[in-house]
Amino acid sequence: MSEDVVVCRTSPDSLEIHCHGGNVAVDRILESLAAIGVEVVPASQAEWLWNSPVDAACQSLLQRAATQRTALLLVDQAELWAREIERFRQQADPNRRQSRLAEIAAWESFARHLTEPWNVVLCGRPNAGKSSLMNVIAGFARSIVHAVAGTTRDVVTYETAIDGWPVRFSDTAGLRETADPLECQGVQRTHSAIAAADLVIGLFDLSEPPTPEDEQLWRELPRSALRIGNKSDLEIRWPADRLNEVERISARTGEGVPNLLARLRDRLVPALPPPGLPLPIDPAWRTWLEVPTR
Repeated sequence: MSEDVVVCRTSPDSLEIHCHGGNVAVDRILESLAAIGVEVVPASQAEWLWNSPVDAACQSLLQRAATQRTALLLVDQAELWAREIERFRQQADPNRRQSRLAEIAAWESFARHLTEPWNVVLCGRPNAGKSSLMNVIAGFARSIVHAVAGTTRDVVTYETAIDGWPVRFSDTAGLRETADPLECQGVQRTHSAIAAADLVIGLFDLSEPPTPEDEQLWRELPRSALRIGNKSDLEIRWPADRLNEVERISARTGEGVPNLLARLRDRLVPALPPPGLPLPIDPAWRTWLEVPTR
């Protein structure tokens, strides 16, 4: 099958090639060009394209934007940084410089997630409904659901966007004491995933009284974790005082899931950077304010 492309001359010594098909079509065109002797290099290394290392870094990150919303935040960063560098060099007051550095640095985590998804881990004891919730969020059977406890033994991930913000959900093995060596490995991976998470969702089965595993998980969850009571469509057997501390959902019917996702979004992105602020989108951003760009 053949596909037409559009070739535009943008200057006497440069061309642009436009095609359909996403990365597969682009890779095929690059392979064809390489076959006739064209040297293919990453855009970040094509220094002649950019006015400065700052410009190159900004353009490279823009290409890696996970969603349209994050791309819109990245698209103006080269211009914002050019203005910031000039203002910073004209600022003679060291205290104001330090204050500005702190203001920019406060957004490092947010800036990192413009190209890397936030990592949200679902955890709980076996059969609490983690895999069912993952499937509701995904809109298809991403995780295996079975009445037999311990079905999930590895970390199963799914990437999506919530209100334009990239999020990776991780469905994990149920937390319990077990003699099964494979399940033990799954539990260990669950603990590792929790330690590396941006946000943890602790899932509890409201249709059964709290178990010792539930009580242990309740105590050990990070303070920032969301405590979610699942199976609200069944007879609830949790004590009333505990019910006030969880948000109720039903992964089977979908009840409460939209509210959970909205709460999740607000927890991951509680605020947006002020307009006009350059974001610390590259590990070298501090050097941009110290070393003249070419």
